[in-house]
Amino acid sequence: MSKRVERAEKTGVIALRDEGLTELPLKLFQIKSLRVCDLTNNKLKKLPASLGRLSMLTTLTLDSNHLKALPDELCTLGRLEVLSCGHNALLSLPENLGALTKLKKLLLSANSLAALPESLGLCSALTMIDASHNRLTALPARTATACTLHCHRKPAALPLHLFCHRMH
Repeated sequence: MSKRVERAEKTGVIALRDEGLTELPLKLFQIKSLRVCDLTNNKLKKLPASLGRLSMLTTLTLDSNHLKALPDELCTLGRLEVLSCGHNALLSLPENLGALTKLKKLLLSANSLAALPESLGLCSALTMIDASHNRLTALPARTATACTLHCHRKPAALPLHLFCHRMH
């Protein structure tokens, strides 16, 4: 793993997929130039608050772990453009998610989300939300209409024009 960290210091990209990680290596938080971090298919149950130190991060992939929540410190990653958290056990998202004003893609499929935070409407760069296979019944009132939404079924409180494919 130390070779991957050395490479990441030079490239700004680290892939720690399929490593069986139950916690993040401390060296990860020392890579000040980290732009892309892929932690897909590990055994992470919780992310540390120190995630907020990765201020250069533009893409964070957390798919196929065991996460039930994301730390509030995630919302301090002001350069984040892509957040992918599909196939976890997420019950909720940080209330201050709207602070991620550069966020373009929010991928949340196959979790246990019943709602999205109201602040999501502040994510003015958001062009795509994939919230398929969750328990959503509505979206925040201010969610951008320019955004493409993928849901397994159309929440009752949403206009049809927000959807890009036929609802089941």
